[in-house]
Amino acid sequence: MSFSVENGYSPRTNEDLVNDLVNAVNEEYSETYTPETIVGSNIYKLYYPALQIAQGVENGISQIGNKAQDYVTYVNDKIKYPKSSPNGIMQALANDLGVIASIAPITTPDKRGTCDIACDVDTSAEDYATLKQNIINKIGQCATTGLVYSGSETGFFTGINGQKFPISYAIPTVLTFNIKIAITVSRNTTEFIPAEVTINKLFRELFNQSYRLGKDFEPDSYLCKEQLPWSSSITVTYQNGSGSFTGEVFKSAYNQKIVLGTVNAEIIDE
Repeated sequence: MSFSVENGYSPRTNEDLVNDLVNAVNEEYSETYTPETIVGSNIYKLYYPALQIAQGVENGISQIGNKAQDYVTYVNDKIKYPKSSPNGIMQALANDLGVIASIAPITTPDKRGTCDIACDVDTSAEDYATLKQNIINKIGQCATTGLVYSGSETGFFTGINGQKFPISYAIPTVLTFNIKIAITVSRNTTEFIPAEVTINKLFRELFNQSYRLGKDFEPDSYLCKEQLPWSSSITVTYQNGSGSFTGEVFKSAYNQKIVLGTVNAEIIDE
């Protein structure tokens, strides 16, 4: 039987086996059989059971090879995102439980061995107790044992040996940002200028599409000239709570969730 990286093991056909038998018999016994003349002969009847056994064995090996290839493909797909990596844990929580999570990056030596996770969940939901335990179980299944966790939501994950591991996660702190958008109309434009309320709605949509728990707030990245081709300049500023308006990037912590308060666009047509 043959083997190739692309196709795996390929068992010999019945015709291949008969050809091999003809060659072996002719060489061993100085005969002149052909594949057509050997069929039905006494020597063919003698070796026929062996041909059937050989074909069955090769078919079996081929199937094992195919299953091994399928398994290797499955394993490769699984390790694209190792479960124990931050992305792997967040992906598992999102895919299996529909929970959006954020994990604090390890940036200093003293944070090694820790795992700070925030999960965006509604603690007042009727089934929250069940969801909470499912989150703890999922973190326990994905993360390496022996980590130190932080957060107000605590519980225990039971390992396969019955040992219990304490696990906790945080509920995000909600920050409300009020937005101001100043848009200057280009003197060169012939485009239709939409109403300011339309721009307010557009900004909310674009923000919701790109924002995720724990991400920095980057005022200039949500609305650009591509969305407003009639503009010559776009300035976005935000107010965190009762603070001053600013256009600086807000560096968010892993457990901070930004939501939009008021969004007010001003169109300046000079």
